[in-house]
Amino acid sequence: MTLLLKVLQLLLFLLDFIQANTVTIKNSGGQAINVGFFKNLGDNQPSFVAERNIRVDGRGGSQTIAPGRKWEGRVQKITGAPADPATWVEFHFNAWQDMTFGDVSLICGYNGAVRLTSKDGNLNRGFSQNLYSHAPQKYKIRDSNGKPVLAATET
Repeated sequence: MTLLLKVLQLLLFLLDFIQANTVTIKNSGGQAINVGFFKNLGDNQPSFVAERNIRVDGRGGSQTIAPGRKWEGRVQKITGAPADPATWVEFHFNAWQDMTFGDVSLICGYNGAVRLTSKDGNLNRGFSQNLYSHAPQKYKIRDSNGKPVLAATET
């Protein structure tokens, strides 16, 4: 019986490994973008050192990344330095009761539109509009590369 239990545990582990969490970045813009994956250092402790950077071609280019089980952090388009104001997409895979959580945050600024969609298309969050053009002037700044962004709403 103990051997059977160990085999079942191994099968469950392998099944969990095969059904890896994935994030697909699709770029609907006209130019290639750089995207960073930032694993949190701990609870409420974002990192500003990307563990992975990818380049996604424009006009429908896409890349799929498997961050790993229980991965918690954010994905952001890199237009300047990682600490520059940016739109954050935050994830926590296999969190409470093995559920995955994700959201779009503008607390740390805005550097482009983003949509977060489940694989089956049932869940959609985010926006596709350019927020910069209609934002109050006092929030319009430039990042470290001179790209127009909106300032963080929280420091």
